[in-house]
Amino acid sequence: MSNQIPKPRLGYYRALLSYADPDLERIIEAFTYWSSFVEYLVFRRENIHTFEKDYKMAKAAKRGNDVYSAKLRKRLNHLYNLPQIEFFDYKDRSRVHKTRAIFVTLTYRRDLRLDEAWEQIGSDFNRWKSAVTKAFGKVDIIRCWEAQADGYPHIHCVIVFRDSEFETFFYNGKWRISKKRELEKYWGWGFSDMFAMYSLGAGVGYVMKYVTKVNDSLLVEKRNHKDVLSLALLWIFRKRAFSVSKDFGLFLIEVKEDRPYGQVDLEGKSIYKWYLVGFWADLNGKYDSWGVKLSYNEFWRIRSSDYFTFNKALFSD
Repeated sequence: MSNQIPKPRLGYYRALLSYADPDLERIIEAFTYWSSFVEYLVFRRENIHTFEKDYKMAKAAKRGNDVYSAKLRKRLNHLYNLPQIEFFDYKDRSRVHKTRAIFVTLTYRRDLRLDEAWEQIGSDFNRWKSAVTKAFGKVDIIRCWEAQADGYPHIHCVIVFRDSEFETFFYNGKWRISKKRELEKYWGWGFSDMFAMYSLGAGVGYVMKYVTKVNDSLLVEKRNHKDVLSLALLWIFRKRAFSVSKDFGLFLIEVKEDRPYGQVDLEGKSIYKWYLVGFWADLNGKYDSWGVKLSYNEFWRIRSSDYFTFNKALFSD
């Protein structure tokens, strides 16, 4: 009988969070264990003309590991190349300025259970966004979720208003907006804080700081407990770490060439087909690479391993 990898069951740990004073250290321990053991996707490549086969493995991107972090940074890279749009001179405190961009933090009261807050955070945020849009016109948003020290979620986001501007004033070290109460009344689940952004780049950078520090929390030498907890709870509740409005700018449009990647035949068609054979856990840390080319014998040894799981979709036809 094959040994099964003792993977944490998300439903079990999600249920633990429905109790008063849940054991958050147990949640972190389960997540860290899951993220730390390396899993590979095992592929078979076939030549459509000669039917020759070869085999490769690719390290799986798992929330918290180096592959996931690299993919995330690549996906976010375009946000750092936004045009330098300035709404006002933040050094000039002698007069009232106007801005189209604000940074918002939204929190939850503790009259909800921790698991309830995480389960409904997406729908609550969407309702708040809809109310704001109805009142002030179309908006573009970059947002991220993060856990507070007791595990309850809060939201950070930058909102760029297409149809509205807000007067600003400088108070207690930050630029504030005069219509804060008109915006915060739509968030009925807890406290909200808002301040004016003097430029688009500054606002985006502020949110990206939260996204990257959380997603890299297992990769740094000195781990921040709250960041690891955030990553663990995002994993437990299957939440995306961040979201960017599809209309945030033309920089989100990815242009691809209409030609196949890799070796092609005389008709311009790829000569290879790829098949995902299954998944293998490298529990002993034999391989230290994102990509591994396998010999036929290595492939069969891994395929016969107790820690190999077949891709059922490949054999469903």
